[in-house]
Amino acid sequence: RKKLMVKIVDGVIIPQHGPRSPEEDPFIRRHNIRTVDSSSSCRCIPHWIFLLLLGLMVMFGIIMYYVNNRIPVIFFALVTWSISLCLHEFGHALVAYYGGDTSVVDKGYLNLNPAKYTTLVNSLIIPLAMFLLGGIGLPGGAVFIDNNALKNKKWVSAVSLAGPLATFLCAFLLCMPFICMSEDFKQGLLSGPHAFFWAGLAFCALIQFSALVLNLLPVPPLDGFGALLPWLPESVQTWLHTGQNYMYCGYAGLLLVFMLFWRVPAMWNLILGLTALFGVPEEAARQGSALFRFF
Repeated sequence: RKKLMVKIVDGVIIPQHGPRSPEEDPFIRRHNIRTVDSSSSCRCIPHWIFLLLLGLMVMFGIIMYYVNNRIPVIFFALVTWSISLCLHEFGHALVAYYGGDTSVVDKGYLNLNPAKYTTLVNSLIIPLAMFLLGGIGLPGGAVFIDNNALKNKKWVSAVSLAGPLATFLCAFLLCMPFICMSEDFKQGLLSGPHAFFWAGLAFCALIQFSALVLNLLPVPPLDGFGALLPWLPESVQTWLHTGQNYMYCGYAGLLLVFMLFWRVPAMWNLILGLTALFGVPEEAARQGSALFRFF
């Protein structure tokens, strides 16, 4: 039998030789091999804007460590939040790529470029308002995934949950210094020479946990609802995707989130409890929040 030379790139088989197209090759048809153009291979190269954000985070972190002033705390929190937003959306796109939607490569979602994840209302106005008014971490990025290209509905759910997983990893990294320090050392954090640094770091961890809890709520348009959507009755899915029904449900869901976070103390108690579970002193997180709210 004539051999078919192939190359495996990220689990995808790409024919290397032969003039025939996949539709003409019986071997490819018989074994249902998925073929893609080599230009769609996974290239996770960080964009220079993302690298700049990392540099700014380090710079403001150093300034915040040595200068007890709220301005570095504000900029550190904003830059850290922007980085976590990129990682959150990158998580969605990466799982979507391995789930079958290779269009995320051409859309630039795998390069951690913040410009690729932004829309005016969802990425700037609503998240900034919630962040400044209440310190609520609402990931405002937007990646457009072709769910029809995904292998099955398990992958659809996995794509939705990948963003919150990335958010949790960001929160865990911010908590690492607190996890590693002793309880005696924590007692003097807010009275020492680097009080603003620890308060700012604790606040950033608190924001990540608020984003995690918020995103896992089974409310449209949040990721928790996105993970449940493919398992809902087909009639419900059809109704949601008819006209602008999903958009209206999304606005109603965001309004519900506002009410939950401002009217239900149990929500913040849950977030503070999660933050404390990973070693962050509650008082440090509260002081960091006070420093950030400069009005």
